[in-house]
Amino acid sequence: MIFLKNPVFTGTLVLMVLTTSSLQAQFQSTPYEVGIQIGTLVYQGDLVTPNAGNLKSLYPSIGLNISKGFDPYFSVRANFLRGKLSSDEADFATPAYRRQRNFSFSSSITEFSGLLVFNPFGQNERKLSPYVFAGAGLTFLNVKRDWSKLDSTVFDSKSAAAVGLGKDTLTNPPRVIAALPVGAGIRYNISPQFSLNLEGMFRFIATDYLDGFKYAANPKNNDRYYGLSLGLHYQIGGYKCPVVKR
Repeated sequence: MIFLKNPVFTGTLVLMVLTTSSLQAQFQSTPYEVGIQIGTLVYQGDLVTPNAGNLKSLYPSIGLNISKGFDPYFSVRANFLRGKLSSDEADFATPAYRRQRNFSFSSSITEFSGLLVFNPFGQNERKLSPYVFAGAGLTFLNVKRDWSKLDSTVFDSKSAAAVGLGKDTLTNPPRVIAALPVGAGIRYNISPQFSLNLEGMFRFIATDYLDGFKYAANPKNNDRYYGLSLGLHYQIGGYKCPVVKR
């Protein structure tokens, strides 16, 4: 306690405490953010029965993105995604013709897209914030279709499936298709720099050959696919030198 009786030491100690308590490092963010998405893609089309799509053949997908904010409500985002789609009619017992027709396909998916993202509550201190988005993109495919297990005792040469298959085999599946992605998500802010997000993205596409079949299946409706993913995002920035709070 003898040191506390020294006025020089006591004054120095008080000054150090006050100075330390008044310094605060501030995070300086930029409008840019990068992220990674892990999820899966779901096929909807002629070779699947449930309206929700083929949930029996799911493969992991990975996406990378970078976004730039223009104001608290709007930002643009560039996406890259790699995944896979497939379906086999043998997986579905009803209707009965599924296992008799026995069409199947698989395709890799490589997608590039640009999105406009709208956050209705703006960028603020909320831990949870929903958002919606829409945009345009290109999807690169490598469709491999298989009709070798078609039951010819059920589908003879005059059946609609056989006649349609003759037309389909004369058409090569597309290698590149245009896509219009729309979707929604919810964001959870872990810190000023890191956040998690959960989102679903549906793609409108103008082709019925995503699965390689059109006339042999249902030529009235186009195929579709959507994705579900969980992401980790990093707000680019850093901490400035401490400043004195007055």
